[in-house]
Amino acid sequence: MKTLAHCRRRMESLLLACLLVVGSTACDKAEDSAKEKMPDATQEGKGTFGCLVDGKLWLPYNPNSASMLPADYTLKTYTFPVGASGLTVDIQNHGANGDNAGIGRMSLSLRSASAIAPGVYTLSQGFSASANNNNSTTASGGLELYDTVNGTGAVTITKVEPRTKTVNGITTRSTIVAGTFQFTARSPSGKTITVTDGRFDLSPSQ
Repeated sequence: MKTLAHCRRRMESLLLACLLVVGSTACDKAEDSAKEKMPDATQEGKGTFGCLVDGKLWLPYNPNSASMLPADYTLKTYTFPVGASGLTVDIQNHGANGDNAGIGRMSLSLRSASAIAPGVYTLSQGFSASANNNNSTTASGGLELYDTVNGTGAVTITKVEPRTKTVNGITTRSTIVAGTFQFTARSPSGKTITVTDGRFDLSPSQ
């Protein structure tokens, strides 16, 4: 017959085991929250960008910039042909946010014969992309450049929404431009990279 002391020791052992499991789970959650994550595919002008390069997470990063998105991006309206517009996104990653697959800069470009609107744009419809590989150089010593001239790809614009904001009598105009993208790019030496699950949520000033 089990004694009261034995039962007490048993309960204390079970309680300790439960505390260890809870503590381990909390540590795992803390580690997960500290990891870099792909931004959600929002459409609110949050200034986010992310993708996978050959299956590895790639995010903007610049230790010398206070901006969360060290990028240059513009939405343009061209005078010729009349009504044409374009979107350029130039993103930097200087390698300090984990494995960036060697890609230090990525550029997306979209030029449309009419105003950019939600829809799918392929390479034959004005979309192009390129990337610099910081870990590989050409015979002339320059960074190896990947582009979609001999590749594949598309960008899907999910939202285009002009906005106007007035503060202290000063009016600023911007346009939320959000979308997703994917492409395969090739370098002159024949190397390729595959970019998948790309998304951006920007608000270029006009």
